[in-house]
Amino acid sequence: EARVANLEAFEEWCDLKGVKRKVRVGRAEAVHGGSLGLVAKEKISKGEAALQVPFELCFSASTATAALPALEGFDGWTGAAGLIAAQLLHERSKGPASEWAPWLAVLPFAGEAGALDSPLFWTNDSDLAQLEKCSTRPLADLRVEVDEDFEWMQANLEQVFGGARVELEDWRWAVGLVLSRSFFVAGATRLAPLADMANHDDMVALELGASGDQGGLLGAAIGNIAQKMGASREVRLVVDRDHSPGDSVCSSYGVRPASEFLEEFGFVPEVKRKGASAALAELVFALEEGKTTCYWDKLDVLEEAGMSEEAAFLVGGDGTPDPAMVQF
Repeated sequence: EARVANLEAFEEWCDLKGVKRKVRVGRAEAVHGGSLGLVAKEKISKGEAALQVPFELCFSASTATAALPALEGFDGWTGAAGLIAAQLLHERSKGPASEWAPWLAVLPFAGEAGALDSPLFWTNDSDLAQLEKCSTRPLADLRVEVDEDFEWMQANLEQVFGGARVELEDWRWAVGLVLSRSFFVAGATRLAPLADMANHDDMVALELGASGDQGGLLGAAIGNIAQKMGASREVRLVVDRDHSPGDSVCSSYGVRPASEFLEEFGFVPEVKRKGASAALAELVFALEEGKTTCYWDKLDVLEEAGMSEEAAFLVGGDGTPDPAMVQF
């Protein structure tokens, strides 16, 4: 396939751009979708960085507005993802002249199995209707929001894209790609070439934070993408176990409900451990004027407690309810 044929040129481009890597791109195992993923090309010891991508190669909301000043007026549903998507389309419109052309040539197509097969690209409305019965998460709303943001892009097409032709399908592709392949690192959503090819593994459990020049983590969350501060600012993929050449090198996409995995990544991970994302369900509760008994009294109680009239909670199977949900 075309993507595979372009991999060698992409990896050479990464090396020329200062990406430090102990991984290559290869065919992922079936459990990770069977598409492309990261594979160790040499021995990588626990705690080592398998990949380091300079910030200069990454797309973010700030790089998007710097490249396309007209985006300063964008205030859409998709937020930072929409800004990055616009920069992605801007670079793609340049063709081979883009600095990022070798990377763009290996990105997946919309609806591609194992890569971009999320509900955003589903064409059967009845399938989306079925999803509404499976979760309290309004999965069909994402497409509506993405399409509404495209209306703004169309109205500002000349200023944003210099008149380049951009169709709704292009916009959906770009937003879907950013949602499924970006990471929140050092206070911003970032799309990092090569790091974006790390597949998900629920068993990966390292910390996400900012490591200073003196070492040590400054902050903690989930996943194993980190940022090195200092003169060489970079996104780092750190492994939590020893890897031999040929082993898949994965990241954790975080603790999320199965519905969010499906919405953003197009798959629901297998349950491998207690507390795993696929074992979580998202429940959304809300007051609704005209339908909720004593609506205004209940709203007053929630406001006094510092809570809004709508709230979402993650529920697992361990029998321990979320105290915040009980309070709500």
